Amino acid sequence: MKKSNSLKDRLKKSYESKDRGAGTRPSAMNWKLVEDIKFYKPKEGKNKIDIIPYEIKTKNDPLVKTGDAKVGDQSYMLDLWIHSNIGPTQAQIICNKENFNKPCPICEQRQQFYNDGKKDEASALKAKRQCFYNVRDVKNNPDEIQIWPVSHFLFEKELIEEAKASADDGGIVDFVDIDDGKSINFRAAETESVINGKSVKFLEYKSFSFSDRDEPLNEKWVKKAVSFDELMILNTYDEAKKILFGDEDETDSDDEEDEKPVKDKAKKPVVDDDEEDEDADNDSDDDEEDSDESDEDEDEEEEKPSPKAKAKPIAKDIPAKGSSKCPNKHVFGKDCDKFPKDCDECEEWADCKKDNKKRTGK
Repeated sequence: MKKSNSLKDRLKKSYESKDRGAGTRPSAMNWKLVEDIKFYKPKEGKNKIDIIPYEIKTKNDPLVKTGDAKVGDQSYMLDLWIHSNIGPTQAQIICNKENFNKPCPICEQRQQFYNDGKKDEASALKAKRQCFYNVRDVKNNPDEIQIWPVSHFLFEKELIEEAKASADDGGIVDFVDIDDGKSINFRAAETESVINGKSVKFLEYKSFSFSDRDEPLNEKWVKKAVSFDELMILNTYDEAKKILFGDEDETDSDDEEDEKPVKDKAKKPVVDDDEEDEDADNDSDDDEEDSDESDEDEDEEEEKPSPKAKAKPIAKDIPAKGSSKCPNKHVFGKDCDKFPKDCDECEEWADCKKDNKKRTGK
């Protein structure tokens, strides 16, 4: 009997997914691009790590977008605002509003929930701050680089505050310098909290201190480090909206559509709580990310229901300005965000978006 290629493919797919837990969901980062990736997971008790700087390689890095860095510079971590557990797929989505000051349908839906008095639904859509590090586990795996996605509130905030407090000259302890940087010592303690009505266990990080490295680092470590900006999965406004609300059912025939009454009612986004992953290492520490409650009150203050403004009439039949103002030869305003590769890097995007709003009223 001839062997089936589809069965071989099925075996391969089974092997590739052998380490996936039940809670695995679409991630904000394309980890498949990293060969032999290994995730760092601190142990309860004392830990000691070195943070390895990496080279910024694309214009997508938020620091490059804000002009605080340029391609080719070194950074010691990627700091992102991420929406988690979004839509039917419970996806992670990089927030365009918080990271790039662009419209985000998830933030808009969150504000609408607040306006409607639905605080729990609004809280579920909150973007939370997460950091990505290349680390060297000094005590357990000193010869390899591991990836550590962790809540900014739980780790980076505590780390940078201690680095400031520990500096003798009023500066900050430079723990990332290749030649003269320091090892970071900290203690991990398991704690439990009720989040969105669910009891969640996670690690808190405390008792930070800095010590001389056991051995010096060099540029070879930087070359081996992952450039996180290359892995970011950036969604357009429409793509994020599609993930939030789920795909529309397109199986109905034309005849069936003619017979059904037209409903002008938007689908409610899915904001179900996620379940704990069986393999937390490979899912960007969602439980720790969900545990960032301290700034929830701040958000509620900032995003209290605002008076509903009268809807602006939709501008109709606005003559197209043509492609002359669009550097990529698309129709200015009309084609905004329809060509992600061009629009994401376009210097005319802001004006183009304004023109698009005049056209559509959205």
